[in-house]
Formats: sequence, C-alpha cells, structure tokens
Amino acid sequence: MTERPKTMCAVLLTGHGDFDKLEYHQDVPVPAPGPDEVLVHVSASSVNNTDINTRIGWYAKGDSEATDTGETAIEGAWTGEPIKFPLIQGIDAAGTIVEAGQNVDARRIGQRVIVQSCLNSLQQDEISPFLGSERNGGFAEYVVVPAADAHKITSEITDIELGAVPCAYGTAENMLTEANLKAGEQVLITGATGNVGLAAVQLAKLRGAQVHVVASPAKQQALMSLGVASCSDRDLAELKAKKASFDVVIDLVGGEHFGTLLDLMKPFGRLAISGAVGGAMANIDLRTVYLKNLKIIGCTEQSRESFVRLVGLINQGRLKPPVHTVYPLADLVSAQKEFMDRKHIGKIVIRIS
Repeated sequence: MTERPKTMCAVLLTGHGDFDKLEYHQDVPVPAPGPDEVLVHVSASSVNNTDINTRIGWYAKGDSEATDTGETAIEGAWTGEPIKFPLIQGIDAAGTIVEAGQNVDARRIGQRVIVQSCLNSLQQDEISPFLGSERNGGFAEYVVVPAADAHKITSEITDIELGAVPCAYGTAENMLTEANLKAGEQVLITGATGNVGLAAVQLAKLRGAQVHVVASPAKQQALMSLGVASCSDRDLAELKAKKASFDVVIDLVGGEHFGTLLDLMKPFGRLAISGAVGGAMANIDLRTVYLKNLKIIGCTEQSRESFVRLVGLINQGRLKPPVHTVYPLADLVSAQKEFMDRKHIGKIVIRIS
C-alpha cells in the first residue's frame, strides 16, 4: 500500500471479565511492522475457546472462575504471564500483506496469507507467544505479525473459510502429528463437533485413519455425514462395554471421563490432549498408563512443520472448513454468545474487512 492508514476498527479487551470488557473502537492506531514483520490487512478471524478463556481469566491456575474485575486472574495467558491490557484478541488471522519490514522481501506485498497462531519464529526457551494473547491479534482491520509466521495461500478457498483455519486446524493437525496417527489406525476424537474436534475429524480422515467420535446425540448425524465410522454419546456408555480398541485418542474435553479414555486404548496407544472444557481436573489409575505403555501428550505449542503441512492441504484444495455463522467485527459479543451456547457445528467466523 502507498500510505498506511492512521486508524482502524478493532475490538479491545480491557480486562478479565464479562462481555462488557470487549469494546469496539474505530480509532485504534494502525501498527507499523518492524524489520522482520509484515502488516496484514485482515479479512477474517473466528471465535475460539481461547478467546473466551483469556477474557474470563480461565488460565489463572487455581481459580475456578475469574472475578468481574479480573484481579484474581494473575496468570492470564497461555504462557502463565499476565495479560497486558488493552489487548486485541483474535487468535485467527487471514488476510493480505500490505506492508513489509525492511528485512522482508517486498515481493511479499499482496500475498494472501494465514498466520500461524503459535508464533514459532518468536520462540524462547521452547515457548512461543500466541496471536491474540501475548500479541495483538486478528479482531482488528490490521495486524502486525512476524513474516516467517505468515503463510502464503494459493488456493481458491474463500476469505471466510480461511479465517476458520489457523487455531482449530493448526491445533488439530499438531495433535495428530504428535500422536503419530497413521493410515488404517483407529482414532477416537472427543468433543468432535467443537472447533478443534471437527478439524481433527477431517484431518484424521485425510490421513486414512478410521475415525470414531464422541458427541451429543443431537449432533451425531452431522458427523456421520462426514464419514466417521461410529458415534458415541458423551457418557461413553457404549464404549465402556467394548474392549480396548483405539490406537490414538484425541481429547479436547478432559474432566471426569479422562480415566475411561485410557481404559479404551490399546497397549502402546497414544493420547494427545489440548482442552479441558469438561473440567480441568481428572482422576486416573496410573497403573493403566504404565502397564499398557501409554503415551499422554499435552499439545499447546504447535510445530511449524505441522502448520506447513496444513497449509499444503489447503493449497492442494483438499481441505474445506465448515462455517456455521458469519458476524461483522462490531458484533463480536453476539458471536461469542452464540459460541458459548454450544449449539453450532462449524466455525463462527468474524468478517473483518
């Protein structure tokens, strides 16, 4: 672009708390890219669990819920560091590079990109900052990101569909990679109609695995239409009656049924977990873990390699994220409210510009 705008529209998170902590502004200064950064004109973002968790202070270990002022939420971010307010959230960002820093090839200007939510290029002590958490994110017309974490998109996928990709699909692909899911293996995915769960279903099928899911009865038909091998209710009653049969478990739920998931795994099985919407605490029998030689893998930090593979699937036209609803940026609160109702299947996308 020839001249950077002075201001932009953005939603600011002003502190931990309820929806009143989200403020829509039309006069936020447009950031300037540093030497190794690019300025992205954001076309779309989407709503994810982490947006809600950060807002309410859920990452504050030991606090069951945040106060309305957020004062008890000392550890407010993924990394355990306090959040610096005001913050522009939005862990997803898809758009077009409109300005490049002095160390970045100017030919990148005009590229259509998605930004890896886990900013690997800024990793320190094996921990990477996240977009919309440690750095301002995609709930704004413009965002500055490291050039190395902005990945070129060449497919005809729409901007709205692209906005649904980075966090959910990046997390899911990373979990499948860490669990080393192979063609022909049996994989069980919990929370299968959530953002990451639905992404994991699609990506596991692309790997040639036999996909089994856990979801509420009202949502099972939608999953069957995606070609899953079986659906089970969230009480796991049907699965408990069967022998251990899963090579891999992808768990987005945690909570009281976590121990049962271990019982359902074959010897030398691998479980990857990246969520605890069913509860952050779980009781397990450690004998199950060591006698069956199980691997339990926590997944927050995402590898660059898994995200590059994801971008390849998009550019090959092999991946199309389902979108449930699209909201304008100014209506972000309504989008989050719908998200928290948990009645949708597919991403709730925010159209930015």
